[in-house]
Amino acid sequence: MAGKGSKRRVVGGAGGVAKKCRTIAATIRSAEGIPPAVKGMLCDTLVRTFGTYKEERHELQNTFSATVGKVLKQAQSKHQADINEAQQKTATAEAEAAPLLAANDAAAAASAHAHDALAAAKAAAHDSKTASKDAKTAVHDLEHAVKVADHEHKDTAAKKARLEHLSTDFVDAIKAGTKHGIAAGKHVSKEVGSIVEAEFAPCVTRTFSKAASTWGTFDNIVDKRLEASLKASVDGLASELHAQEGAQAARAANLEAAKAAVVGAEEHVKAADEAAHQATAAAKDAAHLATEAAHNVKHHQHAIHKAKEAGTHAEHALAAFTAGALAAYTEVEARVRPPPAPEPAAPAAEEHSVEAAMAPAPAPAARATPTILPSPGVLSWVGQMSGLAASPRVAETPRIAQSPRQ
Repeated sequence: MAGKGSKRRVVGGAGGVAKKCRTIAATIRSAEGIPPAVKGMLCDTLVRTFGTYKEERHELQNTFSATVGKVLKQAQSKHQADINEAQQKTATAEAEAAPLLAANDAAAAASAHAHDALAAAKAAAHDSKTASKDAKTAVHDLEHAVKVADHEHKDTAAKKARLEHLSTDFVDAIKAGTKHGIAAGKHVSKEVGSIVEAEFAPCVTRTFSKAASTWGTFDNIVDKRLEASLKASVDGLASELHAQEGAQAARAANLEAAKAAVVGAEEHVKAADEAAHQATAAAKDAAHLATEAAHNVKHHQHAIHKAKEAGTHAEHALAAFTAGALAAYTEVEARVRPPPAPEPAAPAAEEHSVEAAMAPAPAPAARATPTILPSPGVLSWVGQMSGLAASPRVAETPRIAQSPRQ
């Protein structure tokens, strides 16, 4: 039973070697700068070389092992060179992109500033138009106020003139006896109707319809009271006219100032519109420059990303190579024969019979290992890789342990 267990371990070990050799062979086949014939020779000898324990390998097997190691070292160097190249390209791309990034930031800031300036210019133009509209409204209101005041002034002047005319042309004439009659009395009552009490108006009509020579005491009282009312009204209207004239002068000055404000507001509107137009053009130019700068940055960022991706891919390839082919080679190259398992002790009485029963069958005649006849070109390349002189023919090599083929 111990023999069967030992056989399973040997077979399992040989299978593990074959699996690792397949990993190594895949790297050899993809290696650069190695002739296809050499690749085929190395792949064909991997299992036979590393299936043999290290201490039992022939010198030629050691040469093959060293050559495989050099091929793997070249592959490792190639992976590292790919990483270094990708890192160099990344650094170069980042260095080239640095001024473009600065220019992009400056262009973006300038575009934002121009956008803010445009918004401010538009707001200023809107405010100027609102101010111009307000100034025109103020002018319109002042002009209306002036017209109303002029009308009121004329009306007041007309009232004053009518009362003065009534006093001189009717009241004084009636008192002088040049005018009398019901028509004269009614006219006086009508003209003073707005300045005397309603109940006093009929008294005025009766008194001034009579001739002054016929007036009695009551008529004289009516005359005195009417005279006082006329004088008070005329004096009030004169004061009102004076006040209206002063207010009218102030309104006229305000109107002139408002008209001047309209002119200034319209000029401000023109200036604000021009500033907004210039701000629009500046914002458009700044946005164009910002877009162009962003495009340049995007182009270089793509190059940076591509270089970093190449570096990451190269690092993953090196890691896969290190964990795969290189680790497999390191393990199978250092493979040595395990120590023999201790035999269990047998009873003395049965020792001879057990030994006889367990004795192995006679070993078959040893087969000669096929003669390896590589071409001179292959041997020359192997000699260059290993430092050994290539011989024209190797007649025989010691028998190596057989293992499953790839």
